[in-house]
Order: sequence, then structure tokens, then C-alpha cells
Amino acid sequence: MGIILDFINKQTKLLILVSCILVFVGAFASLNNKYKSSAADDYIGRNEGDLTDMLDYHFLATNFALANQFPLLGYVFDTGVYKIHSNKEVDVLYLDIYKNNGPVTTFVRPPLYPLAIGMMYKIFDYKIYYTQRFNIFLLSVIIGLMPFMGFITWQARGFISGIAGALIFLLLGCNNFLVNTMDVELFTTFIFFIITSIALLIRGSDKPFYYLILGFTLGLGMLTKPIIMFIYIVYAIHFALKYPKLFFLPALKRIAAMLIGTA
Repeated sequence: MGIILDFINKQTKLLILVSCILVFVGAFASLNNKYKSSAADDYIGRNEGDLTDMLDYHFLATNFALANQFPLLGYVFDTGVYKIHSNKEVDVLYLDIYKNNGPVTTFVRPPLYPLAIGMMYKIFDYKIYYTQRFNIFLLSVIIGLMPFMGFITWQARGFISGIAGALIFLLLGCNNFLVNTMDVELFTTFIFFIITSIALLIRGSDKPFYYLILGFTLGLGMLTKPIIMFIYIVYAIHFALKYPKLFFLPALKRIAAMLIGTA
């Protein structure tokens, strides 16, 4: 069997695609207009709360972008280069550790998110502004996928529910924390939406290539949040329930493809 969209006519596919694109464009335009930045906002810590996690990602991304070193936590350049602004005691103590002990190589943080931010700094410019635009892009993709995920789950009712959910989330669910912070949670949600969309799309398929693609996205997920590896357990249980008498053959073929894709 092929993916679910193989059994849908071209007009319906076009409607879904155009609708998702329109929702994405509308969400991006709305969020971009709502969260305009000024030069005074181009500092980590000016608009945020607790910085301890955020500072780690900021140091990793900045040192990758400006010094081509990864994963390196702490000050490689003068403190002013890092655009950090906070008077909170916990943040000051945290920063003093790096000032007094120098930069350290560490693998305490999953690498994909700071690498993505650092690469963005390399391509565009070293400005916190681009982190905010990146967050807006991630949010817009999530919102744009809602009608698609609704359709492939519940067809027409799901499609309408997805559009309604996207509008409600855009109006009520987006806030300053999601846009103005440098944190892995939004990026994790984005990766999870991609994984879920692919998993829903290929359900019922027996082609290993589709599970290679799913495994690849799961690999990206594990480089963002290692706990995503438990999705493999969910798939193993699913195959065991679906093929109780022939569990090993279908399950091994699909899970092996997923593992190859992850690697």
C-alpha cells in the first residue's frame, strides 16, 4: 500500500496544499507584524525570565557562528559580543562561572537546535532578531500543518477542525515566551509535528522507503530531545497489536528501515 494521499483525488490534494500554504503565510505575516523588534530588544535576557537553559544554547550557537567551535560553552570573545543583558542574581552567578573558568567543551545539550541557530547567524547576521524570526517561522509551520494533520486523521471534519484550531491557536495560543525566547521546546514541538505528520501519512504502508524517511526525522528528533527515541517502543507495540501472529516479519522490516534512516 502507498501513503494515504495516493488514494485522494488531485482536486482534494490541491485544496489541502493551498489551504496549508495560505494558513502558513497568514500566520507568518500576522506573527511577524505582532512581534516587531527594535534595536533595544537585540539582547538575550532583556525580555525573558530565567536564562539558565537559554544561555547554554546562546553560547553554543554564538561560538559556532563566530568562532567555528562546537560544542563550546562560555566566553571565547569579550563579554559584550554575546549581547547578554540580565541583572538577576542567578544569571549573574551563572555567567561568572564562565568568566572565571573559561570556555568548556560539553555535550550536556542536544546539538541540533544550537547548530540551527548558529548556522542562521552565519548565513544572515549575528542578531537576536533572527532568532525571533526563526521562532515565528517554526510556529507558522506548526499552525500551517494543522489542517493537513486534521484531514489525514479525520478527513473533511478533521480538515475543518484543523483550520479552526489553527485560527484559535494563532489568536489565543501564541505569546511572548514562544517568540522571544531561545529555547529548545518550540523547536522540539516543530520536529514532533513533522514526525507525527509523516507517521500519519504513511500509516498502513508496507514500503520500507517511507519508514526510512520516518527514521530520518526521528533521528533529527533525538538530536533535539533524546526522549523521542521512545516512539520506537510505541511503534513496536503498534506492530505487535496489528500483527499478533506474524509480529516479527512486518515489525522487523519497518523498524529496521526506521533505524537505518535514523542512523
